[in-house]
Amino acid sequence: MQPILYYVHHQGTGHWRRALAVAAELDRPVVFLSSVAPPDALPPSGTYVALPLDIPADPENHDAHGHLHWAPVHQAGLLARHRFILEAAERYQPALAVVDVSVEVTVLLRTSGVPVVSVRLPGQRDDCAHALGFGLSDQIVTPVPSAWGLHAGLPRTQAVGLVTRARPVPLQGNNNGRPRAVIIIGTGGSRIDARTCAEIAADLPEHDVTVAGLSPAKLSVLPDNLYFEGRVKDAAPFIRSASVVIGNTGLGTVGEVLAAGKPFVALPEPRAFGEQEVTARALEETGAAAVLWDLPHPAVGDEPGAGAGGRTVTGLCAGTGRRTVVNRHPDGDDCVRDELRAETDGHAATELRTGMDRHAGTNGHDGRDQHVGPARLAEAPPYASAAQFAGEAVDSAPARPSTWAEAVQHAMLLRSDHYPARGITDGAVRFAQIIEAQASLHSTSRGTLLPRPADEAQLAPSPRSADEPQLAR
Repeated sequence: MQPILYYVHHQGTGHWRRALAVAAELDRPVVFLSSVAPPDALPPSGTYVALPLDIPADPENHDAHGHLHWAPVHQAGLLARHRFILEAAERYQPALAVVDVSVEVTVLLRTSGVPVVSVRLPGQRDDCAHALGFGLSDQIVTPVPSAWGLHAGLPRTQAVGLVTRARPVPLQGNNNGRPRAVIIIGTGGSRIDARTCAEIAADLPEHDVTVAGLSPAKLSVLPDNLYFEGRVKDAAPFIRSASVVIGNTGLGTVGEVLAAGKPFVALPEPRAFGEQEVTARALEETGAAAVLWDLPHPAVGDEPGAGAGGRTVTGLCAGTGRRTVVNRHPDGDDCVRDELRAETDGHAATELRTGMDRHAGTNGHDGRDQHVGPARLAEAPPYASAAQFAGEAVDSAPARPSTWAEAVQHAMLLRSDHYPARGITDGAVRFAQIIEAQASLHSTSRGTLLPRPADEAQLAPSPRSADEPQLAR
């Protein structure tokens, strides 16, 4: 049986977890290609080929005059990377390739005669490079619920639902009976820093607040109800233990939280092509989460955790109270940019597009996405409750929350189990069905999964850590 070649983008862990969830539903062997090692065990029939990195490079000469996203000239790693990909295609003779995500890999494989199923993430993706990649793809999968409408009017595109291996679990608290709020900090950068976590704990005195993915840097005092777990390999156990989850709107986090049936306070982060903002808009309009577009501001001069009940953290600097975002750069350095805070206030950082308006029939032009500018995003549409999403009548919807406590309270009122109950988090099964159907269509008698030679690992480059910074494409 011909295998599937599966390219996995190396920024964060969401692409890998989606790939592993889909591969678990496939009957065919899978050959994974990525510059970062898998965060979890491969399926029994899986093989991993490590790819070289294609950085550093000149950021001024990397996009082929706007027709690609990342094709820096004279970059040895890029040339070796493409050689590894083509060698894998020649050796394993795949029925097709799944690309999650890269326009350049799609072009490379399809022009080499390998059929491609591409992943389309939320956001504004009508630039020349995306149009080229999607135009070459035999099938396009967007791993979001069809009710979000992000696939409507797009050729050869199917919305399969959120892709995750999580399952619904009951709301839980700590052994002391107190509810637990879990803050999930991903590897791609976050507006939530240690001081913000302290502010959240101070605003939720009745909760124990656990932070997965961050250490308490720049804090001299911590509230008694705040606990930092540092960087974690897998956030799923923390999500399962939560009464409410606070996190960004990357599809990995969204899928894990909603599939577990947990109340969700969502904070979209600035990402390429407005991906998380569009996802947050869909969550807000379908009543799946309480969305905070801006970080609530504490009283001026307040030191979270100070005074009675706070505990001192020795060896750490006092917090400055500045709102900062870590921006990943192609040279591998973390650049702390305070100006991103100003850019995201009012959502003026980028013009976004969302399929929600098109799905509602308000775009008014030939099936293309509605562009949502800063003025439109500054409006505060009322929440669509879970009952509305389920087609039930409701009298009114609450206003957007402005504090962490209000957001948690609103999230707890939503029907946190409506997504798993409606099968909207079963995307891995549907994604795998599309792959199997396309593979059967394109299969030949030549494909075979050859035994891996003993020296193959020596030829492959050393895989990079998922925590290393890398430019998202």
